[in-house]
Amino acid sequence: MLQLAFGLLVFASFALSQSYAPNEVITLTKDAFCFVKNISYSQCDKQFESFLREHPNIQKCSEGSLIFSNRCSSSDEPLANNVSYSRKIMDFSLRLFQTAYPKGSPDNYILSPVMVQTLLSYLNDGASHATRREMKTVLQLSMKDLKEIRGAFQPTSAEATQPKYKLDFASQIFKSPEIELLPGFQNSLDRNNVPIQEMDFSNKHVAANKINQWVSISTREKISSIVDERSLDPTTQLLLLNAIYFNGTWRYSFNNTVRDTFYLGGTNRLPCKMMNLLEELRYGYTGPDEDDKKLSWVELPYKGDEMSMILLLPAKRFKLDEELLNFDIVDLENILAEIAKNNKGKIKVQLPMFVSESEVSLVEPLQQMGLRSVFSGGRPFAKLSDTNVKISNVKQKSFLSVNERETVATSVTKVGVVGLALPMHPEFIANQPFAAIIVDKKLKIPLFIARISKPVRP
Repeated sequence: MLQLAFGLLVFASFALSQSYAPNEVITLTKDAFCFVKNISYSQCDKQFESFLREHPNIQKCSEGSLIFSNRCSSSDEPLANNVSYSRKIMDFSLRLFQTAYPKGSPDNYILSPVMVQTLLSYLNDGASHATRREMKTVLQLSMKDLKEIRGAFQPTSAEATQPKYKLDFASQIFKSPEIELLPGFQNSLDRNNVPIQEMDFSNKHVAANKINQWVSISTREKISSIVDERSLDPTTQLLLLNAIYFNGTWRYSFNNTVRDTFYLGGTNRLPCKMMNLLEELRYGYTGPDEDDKKLSWVELPYKGDEMSMILLLPAKRFKLDEELLNFDIVDLENILAEIAKNNKGKIKVQLPMFVSESEVSLVEPLQQMGLRSVFSGGRPFAKLSDTNVKISNVKQKSFLSVNERETVATSVTKVGVVGLALPMHPEFIANQPFAAIIVDKKLKIPLFIARISKPVRP
């Protein structure tokens, strides 16, 4: 048994505008078409069917199948090598969050999809050909991408000596002495600097303590445990862990925190600690035009202006879930492009203090996205070990805290009326359920995505 403790996408390997031989038959998935053509989720079905009618030489293949299969028939051939890793991460992150988060739940929910994506991708070189193909289709990241991502997050010497924020990553594999890793997979882990430590999982008390000690240290004690003696399977062969910790201080501190009301919908409401800010910020909306807004957004930068929290509010009150399901990579890219233009305007922001803690199993959402064989029999990891193993669980535990001065967010993955303007300034009033994305603007990578429904009570 292989456990992932820590924490849809089909994409094309070349542009759809490429010319084809007259009688050449091309197979294509709907998700691949819409991803490459930057078509929103809500318009995807209609435009894909129209495209197929206009191109009889292109046949639809099932989601999760290899796209452009006659062009990329080898599972070892890198997929979508013309797509940047940041775009792959953005797309996977949004799709996993949309698939996983409980719609209509009264609880806060936070996820770090990139940690799920990277940890699972470290298993690429241990997968069988069919499983590797499936993993590349859903997870999208190649081993080359993983190396570049690791390098991009390494701080420069100046950043290390004078950090503007704290951002730490850690990975660890605990291996049973009963399993022997094949040389190819062992070399892959060595190249990616993933440390391995032997662990006797049959001694559940000692094993749980050592695992939780690693978790506590890696998250600076914000998350104290991810396993207990009861949940730890003594037959575990491998336990893969990764962790992320972020602590950022607002560039513009909030002030004048007051007791206010947070509305959940209907007559449901909660008292909250509402923070206030009047500042020159970057803000805007998603949707075709100002008369048809979908989501209003505002950027709250952290010191150093490399990391930001992007807040999202539905234009139609209490319609957050509906709009989040239609929020796609094009919307996020457009927001980041607007932020990069650095066009600021004075805006009043009201944001409640909140704390979010989530512990979720991601097996079912990943299966819904097309990652299935890794959880089943049939030797999905034939290149990992001669021992037949499969993934038994993918679990993530996350923490997010926001107050007047700072944001603290961490994650361990185990395998407001908008638009009502005052005469002087527009307002962003988060007194209803809202979403938050913590993003690295330099790398264009979302680190955390959260849906907030419960603020901190006074």
